[in-house]
Amino acid sequence: MKHISFIFIVLLFITTCFVDTENAPCISSNNCPSGQYCSKDDYRCHKTSFEPYSCEKSECNEKEFCYPVDRTCHLIDEIGFDCESYFDCPPGQLCNGDKKCEPPEEPQCKDNNECKKTNVEEATCSDGVCHINKCSLGFSDKDMDFSNGCENMLPCSDDGKEPYEECTGNNVCKCNSDCIILSNFYGVNYDKGSCLTRCSPTDVNKSFDNMLCSCTANEMGVCKRANLFETAMLTGKVRAKLTETCDDFINGSTVFQEISFKMAGNTSYYNRGSACKKTEDGKPVINVSLFKICTLLPC
Repeated sequence: MKHISFIFIVLLFITTCFVDTENAPCISSNNCPSGQYCSKDDYRCHKTSFEPYSCEKSECNEKEFCYPVDRTCHLIDEIGFDCESYFDCPPGQLCNGDKKCEPPEEPQCKDNNECKKTNVEEATCSDGVCHINKCSLGFSDKDMDFSNGCENMLPCSDDGKEPYEECTGNNVCKCNSDCIILSNFYGVNYDKGSCLTRCSPTDVNKSFDNMLCSCTANEMGVCKRANLFETAMLTGKVRAKLTETCDDFINGSTVFQEISFKMAGNTSYYNRGSACKKTEDGKPVINVSLFKICTLLPC
């Protein structure tokens, strides 16, 4: 137990006290006297004539880097800088759990491709350390750990896709819209959808909070109530028998000449329709359904 305490006291001395001898052990340049710095190669103090200078208006010289925290040029070979992410550290160093820059125990990479993990769009290998420069749309590298890539899925993206652009999830759309994917009813099966803009708080057509809406080309910016998806022109004539109930739309349907509509580059065809009377919001309405029968079953 006394042996462990002695080691702790020695470590405490190294981390909190200055040394005045060259080649003295150190864990950051703060441990070294003026005119010396702590090298990442051997964790010892070495004499230098280098003086930090501003990098606000010019780049740093070779074997120097611009430290983002104080915007001054420092030696790349220094260790122990304070950091929030690996972008604060010199090339070849990473930000550890204590928020200090240090070299990894082993190199993480040899080239940029070794740094492209899950959901990583751009990454660089800098002196054996991976830096993720850009995540795929809708993701972020929250834990600053290159090994698991960009692990954090965002609810939306500020640089995401515009309304009506094709999407595969809400996280790829801009933050004022959601990705709406059509279901596979009535023979339409989409694995992608469109980013649709949310109604503004002052929209008079909004029927409930956070409602999604789309706008027609000739009324851009005007949200239409319940117009939640893209629209398309039907081609053909619809004919249906009006019934008193909407429960059995297949048996109550009418066969007609096949009609079609085209949406998102796909064409869907329908050859049956039904119509029924119903009441919505206390008002009588006629509900028309279109579907397709393939052999004996709806498809």
